[in-house]
Amino acid sequence: MKRPGVRPGISRLSLQLFALLAAVSVVAVAATAWHIARALETGFTGYLNAIQGERLDAIASAVAAHYRENGTLETLRGDSWRQILRGADPGAREAPRPFEMDTAPMDRPPGEGPQGEGPPGERPQRGPRGPPFEGPGAGPPRDLLALGPRLTLLDAESRPVIGRPLPSEASAMRRDIEVDGRRIGTLLIAPLPRPVDARDLQFLTTQRHAIATTAGAAVLLSLLAAIGVSGLWSRRIRAVERVTGRIAAGELDARVDDDSRDEIGALARNVNEMGDSLAKLERARRKWLADIAHELRTPLTVLQAEIEALIDGVRVVDAAALQSLADEVRQLGRLTDDLHLLALSDLKELPLEPRPIDAAAVVRRAAERWQLQARKAGLVLSCEADARVDLLADEGRLTQLMDNLLANSMRYTDSPGEVRVSLHRNGGVAELVVDDSPPGVPAEGRAGLFEPLYRPDRARSRAKGGSGLGLALARAIVEAHGGSIEARDSPLGGLRVLARIPTGVAP
Repeated sequence: MKRPGVRPGISRLSLQLFALLAAVSVVAVAATAWHIARALETGFTGYLNAIQGERLDAIASAVAAHYRENGTLETLRGDSWRQILRGADPGAREAPRPFEMDTAPMDRPPGEGPQGEGPPGERPQRGPRGPPFEGPGAGPPRDLLALGPRLTLLDAESRPVIGRPLPSEASAMRRDIEVDGRRIGTLLIAPLPRPVDARDLQFLTTQRHAIATTAGAAVLLSLLAAIGVSGLWSRRIRAVERVTGRIAAGELDARVDDDSRDEIGALARNVNEMGDSLAKLERARRKWLADIAHELRTPLTVLQAEIEALIDGVRVVDAAALQSLADEVRQLGRLTDDLHLLALSDLKELPLEPRPIDAAAVVRRAAERWQLQARKAGLVLSCEADARVDLLADEGRLTQLMDNLLANSMRYTDSPGEVRVSLHRNGGVAELVVDDSPPGVPAEGRAGLFEPLYRPDRARSRAKGGSGLGLALARAIVEAHGGSIEARDSPLGGLRVLARIPTGVAP
């Protein structure tokens, strides 16, 4: 038979944790990789455009020098322009063939090649970017940024000298060419939107592959970590689940072996504390049942013995015998009433009818009512109370509280002795104090005074009488009114019981 709460197989929580961690890891890694790839391409394009700007400056300087030497820009067409481009492009200097581009102005007759080369069909064969090949095995010259086909040179009147007008000059990179403080022309080139050279594209492709490989490895590692973490968390939670199942099945000594400082460790500690509390409650329940059975057995045994004596004729059926039986029945009735009230108190259903009363008057009446009992016990009972203490409380329960406290002191105070009662208002709290003379209660015994059927020592033993429920009922009454009660050493040498009850009315 399986214990409650223990489920075989793969943990749903483990699967959920794995799915969550895996999804977060994959999304995070993928987003990071995409961002890095985009940033790489954007940054590399910016780098190429920066180089393009530097070369544009070099071309502008070379054009200005050419103008100083020739006095015109018209002579730039042909070899002069190609030499300027090669001078501005270090890669072109290493090319086996000179770079060639279209240098014809916009008004060139249709069908005529650049610089009288003839129709387009008769032009020399071009490489990927337009440079001519001059024979078998000749490689293309290097023009890393493809400046040639994209450059436009305008004269002072913004007329094209070389190249074609750009569709949008506003976004173009431009360099004004000045000679002796006078603008003699302008260079224009569109910025690179993306790398165009095959080697640049190959570089980016290689980097993207590296990023993808790294991202894939990171995802794989994160999935492995997710498996480990989810499995660890699942094992720890299932350990808690097993222990709670054992506790639910009645094994109150089951405990979780997890002392970590995280939330699962805190849960394990709470489960262990719950087990301790349940075990304590179970022991208290068994002791409570045993004590109740013992307390009920005493008056029932006396009743049975007296009734059998009357039946056997050992005792005469007279008023004294009947009074003895009535006293035992009354004692039994009080005991059952007290047990009933304690049960209601544990259920938070102790009947109360609070209304504004003068608590000082209730305390003084109780003290006067117990004066005769105190004298019979050889005790001096005194009462000190404020003139008036307004309290929102149940007067019957407050009277019962006083009777229980005074009965406890009368029963367990040696003669000759003293019992002193006081009631004072302290802010919004009414403080009721009952002091008695020896014997007292040791500090280690006072903790259980307000537990049902508790007797700390021989000085306050069952031989003194009583059910052992008086102080437990006193605590129930005080707590039902929202107050607190505690036991201390009395300045008279015995026990002090201090009850604090909120007044519930304005001072």
